[in-house]
Amino acid sequence: MKIIHSLLLLVIGLASVQTYSQKLKITSPLIQNNHKITIYQEWPQRKLIDTLHLVDGSIQYNLPKNDNVVYSLQVRKPFISEVFFSSKNDINIHINKDTQVVINGSIDQKKFNVFEKSIKPLEKKWNEWGNKYTASTDLEEKLAFSENSNRVAEQVQQMRLDFAIKNKSNIAGAWIAHSYLFAWNEVAVNKLLPAFKNKEWANILYQSLQKKEAEFNHLSMVNAYAPNFKLMSFNGSIIDLDSIIKKNKYVLVDFWASWCTPCRKTNRELAPHYKMLQEKGIEIVSISVDEQDELWRNAIKSDHIPWVQLISPEGINSKVAQSYKVKSLPATYLINQSGKIILQHVKLTDLEQLK
Repeated sequence: MKIIHSLLLLVIGLASVQTYSQKLKITSPLIQNNHKITIYQEWPQRKLIDTLHLVDGSIQYNLPKNDNVVYSLQVRKPFISEVFFSSKNDINIHINKDTQVVINGSIDQKKFNVFEKSIKPLEKKWNEWGNKYTASTDLEEKLAFSENSNRVAEQVQQMRLDFAIKNKSNIAGAWIAHSYLFAWNEVAVNKLLPAFKNKEWANILYQSLQKKEAEFNHLSMVNAYAPNFKLMSFNGSIIDLDSIIKKNKYVLVDFWASWCTPCRKTNRELAPHYKMLQEKGIEIVSISVDEQDELWRNAIKSDHIPWVQLISPEGINSKVAQSYKVKSLPATYLINQSGKIILQHVKLTDLEQLK
């Protein structure tokens, strides 16, 4: 009888755990009774939780008891999409008449809300510069707009990275790290990996970061021997890489295109320093992936590029671009006199420091 009694208590205990729930209350003077509010679980896996209808401007709902879970509230008309976190406290969401959403719940939720509010002015500036860049047809304007946009983008991404690492022990930091997986560069991934290592509750995030790291490693050409190529130059002669490597201490191979604004910016930054780089034993070889010869030639003249200019008429899918694993532009590779690639994603400061 004691064993049966103990088992019964265990079953009751388990049942009580399973039926325990988080209280969610949604209120709004904006959402009508016939409008749907859809609740999703967004993390660790995305799935539909339920579709709700407000009655007289409010509804109460019991979410399943879960720790470290991200949910989202979705409304079609007017369009509203907001995330909220699981909480040991009641979760209260109020949608104002102007569609502003106020979420009160966990401490992590408050941290996230404060951060999102702090970053919005910069995100707005980033968007404004991006719109100006898209609307402009003048190259000089696009270069200026691109520079401003990139500067603000770097600030935004750094703030996101800092927040994720600072909050590595809670769901707010994990959610930021997860949300911007597509945007993290190699440096950011290398900082995020140790931050979320050995955290069982964030294992899905850690695996995603490892996958991202593997992708970067796959595209790396550092320590590989530079694939040789023979391509047509601006003046019609055939140039091969090996002959240039033999004559110089270093060779910078640069893949670019006339339509690539960051590439044009790089051209104009390097051009005034070309003589200095030559004196250091550095030669530059640019390979255009333009598919229209005229656009390539016009861009060279416009940017006043003095170094060797080659073209790969098959574009970015050409054999030479594939041999260097080019996925985006500009793509740069620094090669030593032994023919080995010693640096990728090369900046002017990297070249200036060479001896």
